[in-house]
Amino acid sequence: IYSQPAEIRKLFFIKELNFKGKSYLPQTLLMAQNVVEVLYLTNSFRKIYLTLFEENQTIGFFSFLDDIHRAEHLIPYYHCFHAQTVSPKVCLAPSGIINILGDTYFGEIYTEKRKARGQIDALQQYGYDYSIEKIKAFLGEHDVNIANFEAVFSLEKQSPLVHKKSFILKADAEQTLAAFKNIHLNHAVLANNHLKDYGDRGLAYTLQQFDRTNISYIGAGTNQKEAHSYFEITFNDKYYAIFNGYWHRDTAYLNYDFYALGPKSGVACLNGVLLEQIGRYKQANPEHKVIVICHWGIDFKPITKEQSKLADILTQAGSDLVVGHGAHTIQPIKVINQKPVVFGIGNAVFNSNGEYTEQNALPYGCIARLDLSKDRLRLYPIYTNNLKTFWQPRPVNEDDFSEASSYMTSLLTPENYYAAQDDLGFYVEMSF
Repeated sequence: IYSQPAEIRKLFFIKELNFKGKSYLPQTLLMAQNVVEVLYLTNSFRKIYLTLFEENQTIGFFSFLDDIHRAEHLIPYYHCFHAQTVSPKVCLAPSGIINILGDTYFGEIYTEKRKARGQIDALQQYGYDYSIEKIKAFLGEHDVNIANFEAVFSLEKQSPLVHKKSFILKADAEQTLAAFKNIHLNHAVLANNHLKDYGDRGLAYTLQQFDRTNISYIGAGTNQKEAHSYFEITFNDKYYAIFNGYWHRDTAYLNYDFYALGPKSGVACLNGVLLEQIGRYKQANPEHKVIVICHWGIDFKPITKEQSKLADILTQAGSDLVVGHGAHTIQPIKVINQKPVVFGIGNAVFNSNGEYTEQNALPYGCIARLDLSKDRLRLYPIYTNNLKTFWQPRPVNEDDFSEASSYMTSLLTPENYYAAQDDLGFYVEMSF
C-alpha cells in the first residue's frame, strides 16, 4: 500500500466518506489526523493499528488494553521519539515549600466586553496587581510557586478558532508576566484548553515570553517530547517530580488541534504518553515522590467518571499526589490506592464574572501548599466570587471555611485529614 502512487494510497486513508448523501467518519479518531498513516484492524477481542510515519519511514504495530490511554497520543510519540527519553526541568526549593495555584488569568477579554458595555472592573480601575493582592502572602520569594496560566499571549489580531470555539482567552504578555514576577510566581503549568487559542504561532510566542522572563514551564511545547517535560525538584536530598497534562477531549483533538503530537506543537495530554512516563519514572526512581497536576473536569460540575478513572490509573502508575483544576470551583478530595487525589482546587485569580449562582456551584478555590520537610499538604480555601469581591479573591472566613472544607472532605474519613488555622488562614491538612 505504501509503495503505491499517492492517489491510490489516499483510498486507504479516507478522512470522510460521502456515500448516497450520508457522511461516514473513520471508526478510530486517529485516522482523522495527518501525523501518521493508519491501517485499523480489529476483531471481537482487540483493536490493532498498523502505522507509518512517512518522515522517518518508521512502521509501528500497536495494540491497547483500553481506550483511556488514547492511541492517538501514544502512536505519534513513539514514531517520533521512541529512542529518546524526556528530560526534566531541574529546580531547587530553598524553603522546602511548593505552592500550587489553580486557573489564573487577569481577564483582559472579559474586561474588553465590560468596557464595551460601559462597566468598570478591577483591571480598568486598579491594574494587574490588585487582583492578587490578598493571596500574594502565600507566595514566598524562596518557594516554588506554580500557577496554571489559562490563556495565551499572541501578536495576532484574530484567532484561527474565532468561529469554532466559544471562549478564546488572550492575555497581555508584558503586564501579566510583570505581575507574576512581582509576586514570585516563578513556574507555570500550561496543559489546558486555552494555550492554543491562537494556534501554533500563539503557542510559540507564549513559550518565548515565559523563557524571556525566566519563568519555567511544563505541559506545552513545540513538539510532543518537549510538551512532556516535567519539573524535578530537590530539597534536602529528597526528589519530587511534577508532571502536567490536560485530559483528552475529542473537540480539542479534532476541531482545535490542541495536543502536541509527534513533531506538532501543543499541550501534553493526560491520557497518553503521560501515563507511560509516570510509570517508567516511578519504576526507575521508587524513592522519588511523584506529583501530577491535571487540567480536567467540567465547568462548575462535580467529579466526573472519567476523572475518577484517570485518578485510579495515575495512582496505580506511581503518583503520590494528584492535584487537579479546570472546573473553576472546588471538587472533593479522595484517597485512591492510598494516595490523596485533590480533584479540583478551582480558580486562583480568574477574572471572569463567574457562574456560581447560575450553576449552583460553591464560590471557592484553593491554594495547595506542600511542605517538603514533612511531606504534608495544606489546602487553603479562598473566596473567588468576583462579583462579590470586585475581582479580588481572599482567604475564607470561618463560615466560608466550614462550607468549603465540609464539601472538600466529604469523601474522606476523619483519620485522613485534620483542619486548623495559621497566620495564612484556615486549612485542611493531610500527608502525601
